[in-house]
Amino acid sequence: MDPKARLYHALAVRWAAPPTEDHVERLLAEMDDCRVTAVDEDLQTGATRFFFASAASRDRAGEIVRSVDPDARIVALEISDENWAERSQASITAVRVGRITVAPPWDRPADDSTVVVIQPSMGFGTAHHESTRLCLQLLQDIDVAGRSVFDAGTGSGVLAIAARTLGATPVVAADFDPDAIHNARENVELNGTTDLTLLVMDLAEPAALGARRFDVVFANLTGGVLRRFADELASRVAAGGSLIVSGVLAEEEDAVTRAFAAVGLHVSSRLQEREWIGARFAR
Repeated sequence: MDPKARLYHALAVRWAAPPTEDHVERLLAEMDDCRVTAVDEDLQTGATRFFFASAASRDRAGEIVRSVDPDARIVALEISDENWAERSQASITAVRVGRITVAPPWDRPADDSTVVVIQPSMGFGTAHHESTRLCLQLLQDIDVAGRSVFDAGTGSGVLAIAARTLGATPVVAADFDPDAIHNARENVELNGTTDLTLLVMDLAEPAALGARRFDVVFANLTGGVLRRFADELASRVAAGGSLIVSGVLAEEEDAVTRAFAAVGLHVSSRLQEREWIGARFAR
């Protein structure tokens, strides 16, 4: 193993009965405070793997899984990122969302779309998830050229890079997880958007932003996190600006909408893909 390869804290869960996607999504909602960074399936064992920013979060999540499914087999793992992207080339391909295509380096399209290149990393997602696609669709409803953007919980940086590629400036992206920022920095360099500012920052401690407000704020998080930080996120939206959110299950939509209404934001547009909701809020 390469001593410089990053390690991810993971939980491998083998279920007593094959889980439905709906079951996994609702378990994620239960794990809201555990800061899940990604989920995938181990094709060799059939286990569902949940990735976390810390071992402590992983261990808390393990207790939640046991309470939900006492018969599940649970293994805590430390997984190396070494050569993961290369091993995944067969399954990770370009995804087109409107006029934007999100592509790994080995599958860049030769069409007329705006291309955002994302180097997949085991702990952070691409546009293959509904919530990312919903945010990208909502982004394209706005003319962001010359407008300021803040991406809260940037992960791979895909939304911030897409906004910068469409002409937004300045663009600031933040994540509480240093590994996410490391992955985002690699992707910023791949796309030549190096004037994009990356911050290791928790929404609970936003001092690095000072009193800054932005024309567009992204928050592709979870329903619970959006409710908890509704006031902080709303405070970052400039007058006449927009807050684009996703990571919300249909059953959480009303509670999230009420949380933002309480801080002066209302839904100006809404999209749904399967059980996932994306929305743009305005003052």
